[in-house]
Amino acid sequence: MSESTTLPRPRQVTTAAIIGGIGSLLLVVSLFDLMSGLHSIEAREQIADNLASPAYEGLGVDAAFVTEALRTLLLVTGALAAAGVVLAFFVFQRHRGARLGFGIAAALLFVSTFVLADWIPGVPFGITVVMAFAASLLWSPPVRDWYAGRAPAPAREDTTRSARPGPTTAAWAPPTTQSQPPEGQPSRPEDPADAPPRPPADEHAQPAPAAYPYGGQRPAGTPSSWAPPPSGARPVDPHRRPGQVTAAVVLTWIVTPVVAFAFFLVVMMLMVARDTLLEAIREAPELESSGFTTGELMAALWAASAILLFWCLVACVLAFLAFRRQGWARGVLVGSAVMATLVSLVAFPLGLLVALPAAASAGLLLSGPARAWYAAPPGSTAGPRPPSSYPQQPMPPPPPPRQGKPPVW
Repeated sequence: MSESTTLPRPRQVTTAAIIGGIGSLLLVVSLFDLMSGLHSIEAREQIADNLASPAYEGLGVDAAFVTEALRTLLLVTGALAAAGVVLAFFVFQRHRGARLGFGIAAALLFVSTFVLADWIPGVPFGITVVMAFAASLLWSPPVRDWYAGRAPAPAREDTTRSARPGPTTAAWAPPTTQSQPPEGQPSRPEDPADAPPRPPADEHAQPAPAAYPYGGQRPAGTPSSWAPPPSGARPVDPHRRPGQVTAAVVLTWIVTPVVAFAFFLVVMMLMVARDTLLEAIREAPELESSGFTTGELMAALWAASAILLFWCLVACVLAFLAFRRQGWARGVLVGSAVMATLVSLVAFPLGLLVALPAAASAGLLLSGPARAWYAAPPGSTAGPRPPSSYPQQPMPPPPPPRQGKPPVW
């Protein structure tokens, strides 16, 4: 049996699978109740109040259109919740694709229930918040190691703090006792045969550690020509994924599904209520004098929605490959983030919600730790290599053995 199959399952995986499965199941049950009460008096009054508010007054839609759009959104949310139940089971079974799918489903459920809670009373928005927290647990370092089939990395000690040399212990010898001669008699030298025997020397005793530069000692198992680095240097493990790469990938996985979900709603509106959508678009002051026909507007909406949906899908795949240390995927993802920043600035100020995370992702992927991690070969060793400029101090020679008899005082 291989080592990857005998690794214990982290507690984060068990917690996320239980929370995700139970939360998705409760969300499916509650959405059935909301679907049946969509045409109730309370729901109609809530929709009418929202349409009369200043935030939605300029949409140009009626209550029937909003009710049909909410019904479609409830169906999509229910499908995502049902998929969350299945994905939570496969997450527990160590399926890598299920972990990514559960994270995307949790993000989409968070957005959809946030929109529904503004129109329909009683939407369980708190369940999706807990599910988003459970999805974040699946990207912790112990869980990543478990899915990769490797043992969790041990806690690294602070190697920059050099150990201070302790007091050297010398071999103890009992004091020599000399009998005082009577008064009037000269003192005579002590006979070596009368001296008390010394304890035998320990063959396995370790000599006192020699002082090394920078106030430290030579680490165990290192050659005598190596000296510890200065206290300012920190060891870098080229195999450990930098936090900048993880943050850039997480930003991409959060923003991209939200944008894809928004354009999915546009496609659903084009299929369900095309005339109402076109009337709302034509009321915009920028399009009144543009001279576009209805067919041209429809073709532009369909083309933009298809391109952006495909772009979002490709960005998610590139983020996954960049997370797996594929250098070419990192380069393409940086170009995609820069293009997304430029395109989003056209829709200022609403486009800043996409432009800022996209620019942050590109900057994180171009940072120094990220470049070093992608440039390091797979077989490189961890830890700093001692430079040749460090001073080297040889081991001091042992003291010469004593010869002859002790001096006479």
